Amino acid sequence: MAIFVTGASGHIGLAVAHELAWAGHEVRGLVRTDVGAQRVATHEIEPVLGGLADLELLARAAGTHEVTVHCAVDHGPERWALETAALDAMIADASEARRPRLLIYTSGVWVYGTTGARAATEADAPAPPAMVARRLDVEAQVLAAAGGNLTTAVVRPGCVYGGGGSLTAAWFAAAAAGGPVPVIDGDNRWAMVHRADVASMYRALIEQHRGGLWNCVDGSRDTTAACAAAAHRALGGAGDVQRLTLDEGTARHGALAACLAFDQLVSADKARRELGWRPAHAGFVAEARRLARSWRAHA
Repeated sequence: MAIFVTGASGHIGLAVAHELAWAGHEVRGLVRTDVGAQRVATHEIEPVLGGLADLELLARAAGTHEVTVHCAVDHGPERWALETAALDAMIADASEARRPRLLIYTSGVWVYGTTGARAATEADAPAPPAMVARRLDVEAQVLAAAGGNLTTAVVRPGCVYGGGGSLTAAWFAAAAAGGPVPVIDGDNRWAMVHRADVASMYRALIEQHRGGLWNCVDGSRDTTAACAAAAHRALGGAGDVQRLTLDEGTARHGALAACLAFDQLVSADKARRELGWRPAHAGFVAEARRLARSWRAHA
């Protein structure tokens, strides 16, 4: 299939585009820089230079590719307006195509807020903090666009580890600096997933042409303190962890601290049952040593 991936040089986007290209699909990836173009080209992905403000480019790509996967994120002040306009452009041209089209939007589990002891499913009402509340509007925009020749899907990955580390890179960086690894609370749990397992779920959705809402997590239940200690030991330390209060975390991370303090259990049973998806990775703690080697190589 001909597939267009936005954010193709990013943490999730590159993993998804790589998985699809190596599975034999014809993949083109939106990148913002020549460096990004070189990076995706080494993964047998054809680079397309542009950004989310290039609405004509996005519309044309969505109309001429069988699948569009939206992984790009713009962290500027106009983030949500830009994302809405970009999706409007892609949806309009994809929906007008004469052949079936699939559009996948990348969201995240933070929209559930703190879940408590019961694992949240796709049927549960979200409770997002202000930082990600607008994401629900975008999800609704995507899902409401389904009809005719257009199928739409929303994927909610957990905290994505592997490769350069994303959020988990901070644990390795603190350990490498010789100090304890700071976490907010420490008894809380993050819903997590390896980037390769995220990519395999996207491939399943694409090859089965499935729409709807999907959680994407590996089912691990380790606390953030256990993860941080594993990162510290993986770099030769004793497993030292510094537990921060939410106020201390907010002083360091601003609004992001509320999300880092979440205690989340999330279920991906729907994907296991309906897609036959099975995560291949055992969890951050179990794989901390190999993840540390990858982080060092990227750093």
